[in-house]
Amino acid sequence: MKYLKTALISGFFALPQLAAAEVTNFEVTGTAPAFDGAVFATGGYELVNAIAEITLNPKDPKNAVVTDIDLMPVDESGNVTFTAPVQMIRPADASRGSGKLLYDVVNRGRIAAMMFLNDSPPPGADFSAAATAGNGYLMDQGYTVLWSGWQGDIGGQFGLSLPALDVTGISREEIVFGKPDQTTLKLTYPMADASAKGATLTVRNREADARETPQDLTFTVTDDSTIEINRPTSASPGAIYEFIYEARDPVAMGLGLAAVRDVTEYVATHPDVAHQPDGMNVYGFGSSQSGRFLKEFVNLGFNQAEDGQQVFDGILAHVTGSRRIFLNQRFAQAGRYSRQHEDHLYPGDDFPFSYFDSTDPLTGRTGSILDACKATKTCPRIMHIDSAAEAYQARVSLVVTDPQGKTAVMPDNVRLYYAVGVPHGVPVGIPSKQGTECSAPTNNLPGGIISRAVLANLDAWVHDGTEPPSSRYPSLEDGTLVDPDTLDFSGIPGIQAVPVWNGKSVVDRDQVPPVEGAAYPVFLPRLDSDGHATAGIRLPEIDAGLGTYLGWNTRPGTQEPLDLCSTTGSLIPFAKTRDEAEATGDKRASLEERYPDAATYAAKVKASVDALVADRLILPFDGAAIISKAEEGLPQ
Repeated sequence: MKYLKTALISGFFALPQLAAAEVTNFEVTGTAPAFDGAVFATGGYELVNAIAEITLNPKDPKNAVVTDIDLMPVDESGNVTFTAPVQMIRPADASRGSGKLLYDVVNRGRIAAMMFLNDSPPPGADFSAAATAGNGYLMDQGYTVLWSGWQGDIGGQFGLSLPALDVTGISREEIVFGKPDQTTLKLTYPMADASAKGATLTVRNREADARETPQDLTFTVTDDSTIEINRPTSASPGAIYEFIYEARDPVAMGLGLAAVRDVTEYVATHPDVAHQPDGMNVYGFGSSQSGRFLKEFVNLGFNQAEDGQQVFDGILAHVTGSRRIFLNQRFAQAGRYSRQHEDHLYPGDDFPFSYFDSTDPLTGRTGSILDACKATKTCPRIMHIDSAAEAYQARVSLVVTDPQGKTAVMPDNVRLYYAVGVPHGVPVGIPSKQGTECSAPTNNLPGGIISRAVLANLDAWVHDGTEPPSSRYPSLEDGTLVDPDTLDFSGIPGIQAVPVWNGKSVVDRDQVPPVEGAAYPVFLPRLDSDGHATAGIRLPEIDAGLGTYLGWNTRPGTQEPLDLCSTTGSLIPFAKTRDEAEATGDKRASLEERYPDAATYAAKVKASVDALVADRLILPFDGAAIISKAEEGLPQ
């Protein structure tokens, strides 16, 4: 990257004349001490709020990839201009920054990196509070952490405000009501005709069922963006309601990609803003929706800045599976993502599925997610982490196999890690609980401990060329990916059979509603006798644990007993004794058989920790804390 220092003038940074795309004004609207004045290894931290004004030349090829940018209003110079909210935490003493900038892509307007990397409270926590620092990892490492708005269909602190386009077209909404008394559907885009002329509403109990219009299924229009649905008596509690209508006033949602590119590049090239030295290393972190955003960011060429330089040196894409994001399309809905029951046919998960070059025999397309960055020599180093949830909901096998179901060779700049037994994303300290939305108690195994180590390895890889640990991910080559029909959960109480995992087919979206065509081969991880994947990163809770941690749960009720319960995982505790296990048909070893005394349990935990630390898959301080806890005795 090229680095440019500018002077702070009355809260604004004065900037040079632009050529194609750039932050033209960066207004700092407030600074305050962060974390109640807590001091870390690099000193205190401060919170900065700002507004970035972004100007884009819509004819520049780097920007022209944004769908409908040519329909956006322009200024007298023919440029598109908009603003993005910005927030960062940075070392209070600029001389103590360690040369590391982490851009955390907000998830539906919520902050995630602090939860996964610092064990902080859930997203949205108050940065003035000391508790929000969690274990202080990012601050001890001297990172500046940066957030900004990119999603144009949400409000709140990180909503991106973009002008509406004078366009109409068909939009499709799906909703699965979580509670019996819910009936309101808020539309992403307003109706072109407030009377909902020509709109259709259907219901189906399961994704693969035919769409139906029973007589008692009706709706009324509250306003041009809201309808109330009369739920028919024949519909199950988890039924899928689909509303198709003519919408108006979309925005060029893909501008969010340019916003992230330009805000990141601006802060990275202004050490006085970041409180970091010249030549800082820049990393992108995204979990779930945000990780899928980063994959699309690379796929569409946004890792090249307006001056031709590389934006992110490294990317940590967390719990994405083989999906990207429904963002750079007209009437996009960035919050949607394909699952087995919900939103199954929405865009965002089409070929290419992974980072290696391949040919799709079903569509004739060729390529990979890295095509654009390879052409401009701006590919980042990529760490890709999936949890056990993605095996069943996000087709992890398509990350490592080609569309014909054959083993692929991953590029040298990519490492893949599979977190065995870890759910899609839970904070530290959340108890397992039996709710009403899913059949089994929830999986509360946090995976942040893996993310921290992976980020440390990514930093070392970028900063000084230290090779990271080899990929730990299920594969066909070593037999750790298998045909789903070969799996057997029958020895675990309460599990009837293999759940209905989320398949992947070619989708004809020229038809509304979309129509599925031929299917891609999808495989699932091979299991051990406890129901855990045999390949991947196995935390002590897996190799010296108290139960089976599954990445999936099922929907309650009798009409869809094996449909997946969104991205929620489940925890099936081990029986305490062999007699208890036999009484419930539990074929897994009981706790008394696994751990005849507390010393045996502590030794097994220590052996697991020592191996993970030696392989650089967890950090030493995390390992020490786990061992210390295990030495207190077997949890009750």
